[in-house]
Amino acid sequence: MKRTFIAGLALFSFSLLAPCVGYALAADAIVCGETNCPITLSESGLIVDVKSSKRVFDLPVQETMFDSYSLTKRGQRYYLERSNTTSSRNWQIFIFRYDDKKVYALKLISLSRSYGIVPAGVEWSGFECRGSSAARTQYAPFESAEISLCNGRVAEKIVHSEMQVVASPAKSRGLKIDIPFYGKTTHGVAVYSFGGDDEPRLDSMVCLKNCLDAD
Repeated sequence: MKRTFIAGLALFSFSLLAPCVGYALAADAIVCGETNCPITLSESGLIVDVKSSKRVFDLPVQETMFDSYSLTKRGQRYYLERSNTTSSRNWQIFIFRYDDKKVYALKLISLSRSYGIVPAGVEWSGFECRGSSAARTQYAPFESAEISLCNGRVAEKIVHSEMQVVASPAKSRGLKIDIPFYGKTTHGVAVYSFGGDDEPRLDSMVCLKNCLDAD
């Protein structure tokens, strides 16, 4: 999936990640297949209801040779993860519920990597949109998340100086990011870390501050 959501990105700089206490966002999550989840991600990139074989979203994820996707479940929440292995290293998580054949969007987190020249080094940019909204399932999953949760608020608020935030990888400890979040009526900064990784991954993602799904 080559699409990059540029509007509303906040640039990151780097510093040492100090030890923190938090909770794992998707601890003990299971990979969804045809026997252990009500929905699954098919080989064609469609998310489908296992019993009815009907599409949960009308359109598939947009796959390229650089993209990979996984669908996992923890409790009532599903986590659709997208990883892109190009130099920009785009990474997204769409968190949603699937109740009574309906999809409820909860959170979209989007990160991208770039390389700074002055000063030299890796930079990350990103944002988070959150809420609890009936998803518009006529789109592909990540497009649905952007429309259902972001709805233009990212572009409106990124100009404010308080949205300029800091992130930092120390390879032995992991990546820490402070990203702007946008809810239905609020905005602020959420803090996450990825223990032991210098790039974002769901299975190492830990919430440190301001990570609630809704306002």
